[in-house]
Amino acid sequence: MTSTIEATKTLPISAAAERISVGMSTIKRWRARASLPSSRTAVMEAKARDAGFASMTDAIEATRTLPGRHAAERIGVSVTTVRRWRAKASPPSSPSA
Repeated sequence: MTSTIEATKTLPISAAAERISVGMSTIKRWRARASLPSSRTAVMEAKARDAGFASMTDAIEATRTLPGRHAAERIGVSVTTVRRWRAKASPPSSPSA
């Protein structure tokens, strides 16, 4: 079953639900609790890796000091995506005094 679930990670919710014979709400619930990442997340992670980062989280952290437009160009995503990921990421750690 795990391999079947893995195979649905990049499918739209309706297609994933149909493929493994579960309801769309089940797929949404699995994706929400990170049991099954959404296709958008998988695409963003792939773009970050293509840009030379280990993950999208690492890309956002590494480009935090850049303006959003420049960070977006560096990672290969939209400015809106950078803003969204920055908003959900934890704030940068402040230097110790």
